[in-house]
Amino acid sequence: MASGWLEWSPWIAALVTFGHAASGANWVLSTVLLQERSEDAWRGRVFSTDFLLMTLLNGFSTLAASLLLEYTDMTLREGIQIFAILQVLSGIVWIALVMPGEKRFAQATSS
Repeated sequence: MASGWLEWSPWIAALVTFGHAASGANWVLSTVLLQERSEDAWRGRVFSTDFLLMTLLNGFSTLAASLLLEYTDMTLREGIQIFAILQVLSGIVWIALVMPGEKRFAQATSS
């Protein structure tokens, strides 16, 4: 997210690398949680749905960004800033919607 507001320099590569590494770690952790929580008979369906949704959203966001850059006056920096804000907002919404259920699940499994 910081790369949209900082001056573009070689240090941006370090921020982008760190951001992608954190994203990869997040994907691994979410996959482990899916594996632990899904029953054996459903595991393949769960993982295929997870991968399908990830692929669709990745393609949709790439298409949306390319159309915005091609057919509007938006610059690359503005596009990065808008998508960074959208990503943070989606994370806040996810936490607000999922956290209560996660707390209930943790309490149910710890007792």
